[in-house]
Amino acid sequence: MNYFKEKDNLSFHLTHLIRWLSFASLLCGIAVAQPVSENAIPVFTSPNPAISDSGYTKLVWSYSNYPVIPEHIEFELQQSTSIDFQNSVLKYKGQDTATYISGLPNGTYFFRIRAIHHNTQQSGEWSEPLTLAVQHHSLYLAFILMAVGAVVFASTVAVIVRGAATTSSQSSS
Repeated sequence: MNYFKEKDNLSFHLTHLIRWLSFASLLCGIAVAQPVSENAIPVFTSPNPAISDSGYTKLVWSYSNYPVIPEHIEFELQQSTSIDFQNSVLKYKGQDTATYISGLPNGTYFFRIRAIHHNTQQSGEWSEPLTLAVQHHSLYLAFILMAVGAVVFASTVAVIVRGAATTSSQSSS
């Protein structure tokens, strides 16, 4: 048996095993990190325009269709009440591709996001703005629902008390 022939045969099998595993990972949907373009712009995947009747929403974005964000990339999310972002507020900074925004009163809000590349110390371009319209439920509706709840609660208590009284008088007899 020739040693070199076995070694070549082993490398041949290892090469084919690696190719097969790479192909299998593609079929299973396992993501392999790829280099990210320095001038890629994040894109909101949340509905645009978004509507909230509660003053909170979840904003979701993607970055060049890469499922795995490289460690050297961070995102900045700004919020403003004007489309030109004159008086913007930084609402999020980090590596996640989603965040919750809460505590918003009635009004229209604009959000934009950009990537920051720590290895080049450069910020990318801002995304297209996402518009969020917040219109809370009316106070009148809240009071009506509270009154209906109070009536249901009082009725339930009355049924329980009456049932307890009836059961108590039947067991005394």
